[in-house]
Amino acid sequence: MTEEIFNNSTIEAYRQRLNDQNKADFQPQGLNRLVWKERDPENRYDISQVSIKFDHRTGEVKVRAEGEGLFAKDFEPTEAEAEAIKQAIAAHPWPVQEHIDLSDPKLPDLWQLADDSCRWAFHDADGHVVMLQVRKDENGEKVYIPITRYGGEYLFQPPLGENPLYNLHLIKKLKVSTVFIHEGGAAAAAAQKIADDARSQHPWRAELAHAAHLGFIGGAYATDESDFDALKRLGVTTVYVVPDNDTAGRNAGQKIARKLGGTVYTVLVGSDFPTGWDFADEMPGHLFNRNGLWTGPTFASCVFPTTWATYQYVDDNGKNRWGLRREFAAQWYWVNDEAMVVHRQFPHIYKTEKGFNDYIAAYSDVPDTADRLKKIADSNIDATVYRPGEKCDGFKTEGGRRVFNVYREHDFPAMDGDASLWLEFIDYLLPDPKERQAFLRWFYTMIASPATRTYSCLMFSEAQGSGKTTVSDILYRIIGPRNATIANSKSLDSQFNSHWENKRLVIFQELYEGGSNFRTTNALKTVLTDDYIRINAKYRQERTVENHTHIFAASNSAHALDLDDGDRRWLVVQATNEIWPQEKFRTLREWLFDDIGCNIILGLARKFDDYLQRGEHPPVTAAKNVTIWRTESDIVLDIEALHERFENVEVAFETKAFQSFITGNQKVQKSDSMQVNCQRMKKRGWGILTQRDDEFGGFRPTVKRNGSNQKVACIVSPALKSKMREEHKDKWSDMIGKCLANPADDPVSEQPF
Repeated sequence: MTEEIFNNSTIEAYRQRLNDQNKADFQPQGLNRLVWKERDPENRYDISQVSIKFDHRTGEVKVRAEGEGLFAKDFEPTEAEAEAIKQAIAAHPWPVQEHIDLSDPKLPDLWQLADDSCRWAFHDADGHVVMLQVRKDENGEKVYIPITRYGGEYLFQPPLGENPLYNLHLIKKLKVSTVFIHEGGAAAAAAQKIADDARSQHPWRAELAHAAHLGFIGGAYATDESDFDALKRLGVTTVYVVPDNDTAGRNAGQKIARKLGGTVYTVLVGSDFPTGWDFADEMPGHLFNRNGLWTGPTFASCVFPTTWATYQYVDDNGKNRWGLRREFAAQWYWVNDEAMVVHRQFPHIYKTEKGFNDYIAAYSDVPDTADRLKKIADSNIDATVYRPGEKCDGFKTEGGRRVFNVYREHDFPAMDGDASLWLEFIDYLLPDPKERQAFLRWFYTMIASPATRTYSCLMFSEAQGSGKTTVSDILYRIIGPRNATIANSKSLDSQFNSHWENKRLVIFQELYEGGSNFRTTNALKTVLTDDYIRINAKYRQERTVENHTHIFAASNSAHALDLDDGDRRWLVVQATNEIWPQEKFRTLREWLFDDIGCNIILGLARKFDDYLQRGEHPPVTAAKNVTIWRTESDIVLDIEALHERFENVEVAFETKAFQSFITGNQKVQKSDSMQVNCQRMKKRGWGILTQRDDEFGGFRPTVKRNGSNQKVACIVSPALKSKMREEHKDKWSDMIGKCLANPADDPVSEQPF
């Protein structure tokens, strides 16, 4: 029956022309297809394929070309060939497909003798068997043989029409509107088995359940030959495409997304999984710990939005236009105040207009998808907010504005288990029991009570390798990259500060890199204090955002911050200067990061019953007292000494002489500039007589220099400042002139400074 149509002289002439012109070898496949494939001889998979289908219903010739340098138009029939082929197809006595009875004793031996793991029955939507498929191994390759029934005969051919989807009947049977589409019946059958088994220990079983798992056949290059329209007819609204883990599979996923209705996601597992992996394969062994628990990626972290964006229509003037599909538009928001696009389910996908157009280009027919999104009322909001712990169901209206909360908790499961390694580590790391308890309250609040905004934490020790970095790694693993970031202290000098944006925790693994700590402390003040901060990110307009940021800072120096007795922003704890043996650290880190240690710590934190409360102040620890006196730079220490020496002496110093003395006449950073150092003296009660300072109305004394009167900027001691307050402003210059001195010259007859 196959030979009849392909022996037709018109079709044979067409086939021969294609072979000669393209140095190809088109061979009949099934009842109505010509196929030419090129295979990778080493990896044994198709690298290109041209399929020509003769539609038995319309007489059309449908050409599909897949592979580098192959174009369908190069294989299409000429106008004359097309007409002749159409007549040949119309004259051919095409057989009628029949349902298959699985109890029929006349079923081919190929089917009856095959193992259940190597054969699959394909049903239509109503449960009738329309095709069988058997896998055989030939010369080390897997060969898939279809079996159909036409005219009372079993044929080893695919159907005349589109290929059926494996497990299609389960959509009605299970009454589901969500399906997974796998490459092949084996992967679909394996996934369905996991989904149906409530006792399955598969790490992704919960996500696979409550859905039908379908398979398309023919390989990654045959997506156009499957009946995906059946999903629309059956009311499917959500589709997860699960391609084989290779280039051809991922490209096939893109083509399937284009053909599907509804909301589409693609599951991409990446290089942690073997090339070609699908659900018929075991989950990779190296992603389980020694106790058999899964430590690999969560299912959610492998899901990407791939709903096709556009559809074509004809406008009132008869021109072809492109509109946005409603399922696509329902997944995204255009944010007016920020000129950004954000995904509603995955708000970490937050793009500029150009970035969004580039991101979605593989799933859109137009280059300016964002421009169309702006014009859809339901896809417009005014602003995004970041509010940890708050419910996140669509936008809410506040003060006449539509705002959308982009906070999502990290997809990291809490587990019960033995936490003794963690508790032993903390006992070692923080030997002071009061500091240890204060730190654990802060730590557990950070990882398990996201709605609480509280103070930040500095952990210092003078010994390297004590375990401070391990603490920061635990925080980052549990809170996750969506809500935490690791920053460099040099970023505090940058004009760009996007590391503060939409983060609960910013981690500095070494906060202090020498020099002044005033710069660091001052740069962090706004983040630790203000309810709103101004964000300046590259390639985006500046904006003001709600501030929910905390800091965990580690340092090898007690010099890290410039704190005083009144500080309410920092918990300070001192880590041990004794170092654990490397073997103990190795055991700890394997448990934390290669096993489920971090999951157990999160489980412990979830059961903690003494979280910090908003507005609660940090305790004044012994470590904090050390920091208050020892964290200042040499310059600040010299300022403190100068203040103590002359606090009660009526003396004035020109600002230039003061700066020269304090810095040793050396070039310094902006954080130790003359203006900054004058402010440090003002903080200690000194008067600043400069044009910029308004305490004395910008007054500068007039002194005689080189025979002429000159105005000079200076600082005056608390004692002289108090005396000035008792006199009229007209006398200030004379008073200061008598007390003006150089701090390097010991202006009083006491021990040299």
